[in-house]
Amino acid sequence: LAPSLPRSDAADVRELLRSNKKLAKMVGHIFDMSDDDPRKEEEIRKYSAIYGRFDSKRKDGKHLTLHELTVNEAAAQLCVKDNALLTRRDELFALARQISREVTYKYTYRTTKSKCGERDELSPKRIKVEDGFPDFQDSVQTLFQQAKAKSEELAGLGSQ
Repeated sequence: LAPSLPRSDAADVRELLRSNKKLAKMVGHIFDMSDDDPRKEEEIRKYSAIYGRFDSKRKDGKHLTLHELTVNEAAAQLCVKDNALLTRRDELFALARQISREVTYKYTYRTTKSKCGERDELSPKRIKVEDGFPDFQDSVQTLFQQAKAKSEELAGLGSQ
């Protein structure tokens, strides 16, 4: 993921975890793990999932859709980059969904078997790719910076 995304302030995260015991109990241990810990990414994936969470009531055997999988992956990658997003699920969900939309918009092509023969052809329902569409890494970085600016703006309004 974009290595240039800024990280959230650790003091803000600690303060939030101190004030929210339920959240601290659920994800607090992740902030105590070292970056070298092989279980850290697994835990981040578990708690950053938007769809099909371990604590959801999804029916057995019902698989996640492509959209749900891409949103979960985007959320996991964002949380690996900035663990503090685990404490701000509403912001995480909005960012992950927007990234998923942009990525799937750019890369969704369906191929079908022709009824006349065995050659592959592009589906007539494929999504149009626009010239100059930003790539995934640029999209993530831009969205993250916009979210950070909004957070700072809201914090400034709250302190007035």
